Parts: sequence; C-alpha cells; structure tokens
Amino acid sequence: MQTAASADDTTPIRPRGSARDPFRGPLGEVALEMEPGVCRTPPPDGSDRPAAGEDPAAHADPARALEQARSRIATLEARLEREARARATLVHTVGHELRTSLTVLSGFARLLREPGEGSLTPRQQGHVDELLTACGRLDRFVGDLLAAASETGGALAIDPKDDCLERLMRRLLDSMAPLFAERSIEVELDVDAALAPFAFDAGRIEQVLTNLLSNAIRYGRAGGLIRVAARRGDAEDRPSVLVSVEDDGPGVPPADRRRIFEPYVRGEGADAEGGLGIGLAICERIVEAHGGRIDLESGSLGGARFVFELPIPGASQERT
Repeated sequence: MQTAASADDTTPIRPRGSARDPFRGPLGEVALEMEPGVCRTPPPDGSDRPAAGEDPAAHADPARALEQARSRIATLEARLEREARARATLVHTVGHELRTSLTVLSGFARLLREPGEGSLTPRQQGHVDELLTACGRLDRFVGDLLAAASETGGALAIDPKDDCLERLMRRLLDSMAPLFAERSIEVELDVDAALAPFAFDAGRIEQVLTNLLSNAIRYGRAGGLIRVAARRGDAEDRPSVLVSVEDDGPGVPPADRRRIFEPYVRGEGADAEGGLGIGLAICERIVEAHGGRIDLESGSLGGARFVFELPIPGASQERT
C-alpha cells in the first residue's frame, strides 16, 4: 500500500475556483489544488506565489489553508440562509396581500351578479364570469406559490376527471385574446382530431397552459406567432397526450433548459419584466402530479418550445 506520493507523481488536480475567489467553484464548493504532499490555494494567475488576500503562512500550511476554506464556506452558508429566510418572508407577505385583494375583487364581482344591483347584458355577464375565473386561478397560484416556498410543501393535489382538452384550450385562448392583441401576436392551435376526452385535472392543466402562454407572450416577438398543439403520444407502452407551446423569442440555451424549472430562476430577454421565477417550477410539479413530465427544447420558430406529457389512464387496456 502506498503511503507517500512518489517523486514521479506530478499530476495535479486542477483548481475549479475563480480569480475573484479561488475557494469558490461554479456551485460555491471548496476548490483546492492538490499535488503530492502539498495542500494549498492556487493563486489566480497559476503561479507559485500566494494569491492576493491569502495568508502567506497558509500557503505553506495545509491545516491553515483548510481552516480558511471552512471559514469561507461557513460565511457563504450563513449568507445563503439569510437570503432564504428573507425570500420566504417576502413570498408569504406578498401572498397574504394578494389574497386579501383577490377576496375584495371576487366579492364585488359576485355582487354585480346579484339581481338587486341591476341587470347585466350577456356581454357584461361574460366579463364578470371571466373576472371570477381569473380571480380563482390567481388564488390557486398564490396557494401553490406558498406551498412551493415551504420546505414541507409536498406534492400538489390534483382531481382528475374525464374532460375535453381541446375545449379547455380554446376557452383559455379566448380568455387571453386581449393579451395576444396587445402585442399583435397571432396564435395557431392544432389539436389532433382523434384526441378523445381523458382524465386530467382541468383547473391544474389550465394553470400550466396559462403560465406557458404568458411566458410566450412575454418573451416572444411583438407581431409574432405562438403555436399551441396537442396530439397523441407515440409510445405504445405509455399512452399519453403531448401538449406544446412554442414562441418565436430568443429561446433558452441548452445548458439552462433544466435549470429554468428550478424555483426563483427567471429567463432573460429583452421584454422580461417582473415575475418571481416560480411559475415553471409549479408547472413541473403539476405535470409530475399527473404522472407526466415537462421539457424545454428548441422550436421550429427559433424560440422556446415547452412540451408536457399527460398519461392517459386506462388507455393501455383500450389498445389491447
């Protein structure tokens, strides 16, 4: 058994730190250069001299270098913990204020439907109905936001029932028509004619589509195009429906396509404004609660194409 490095063993483990902080790699881990018999922090320029701000004594003392590394890690962990607490406080405060306002809005909207407040035209009644639907959708989003911010949020609850996905999609696109018109965006809807009703949580899937369409409006080109489609999945052993929302915006680099589903991660674009970066994380939880998955890929329009899968319960027996 070898107990000491030989003189011929000169292969170093290269540092992963940066010039700004040689201890911190891309994920904040300790990054020390290790050579046979030597433990030290590498200077930014790769030379043998101590890095700027480094204790010269630690340059030759492995124990002191390790202690400095641990101190930096402890400082970073404390800062991350403070930021996490502050973010949780912000989310709960915003959630409370939103729910208070939603209660007032929905209350007055219901009051308008009372006979004693005067009659409404069918068009006005439709506007009130859309307002109540939007209030309910936002209230559910706030609840999901609070659950996602909690470490004990757990899985999202769903209530799958047989429903028509095409009807839901058309109704949602109609309700969002003013938002498309505001940016002169054309919307194409393509639904497989052979797609039959199946069991899914309509309210939850509407929430997913609303988020994906809102992102497409935000990041797509003004005067551009959004494509929405639904078709039967190809896998014989996993009957499912594939739903896609595609825009013509700048897209997302391949390296960030999974990270974009993490909480508080936002995409970057010329028209990106507001948002907490929580919507896609909630979308993923909803789709996974249905037993499916959601992915981001490059679209034929040059932008982002979100595709999510919804398994069809019992469809495997129907095919046999």
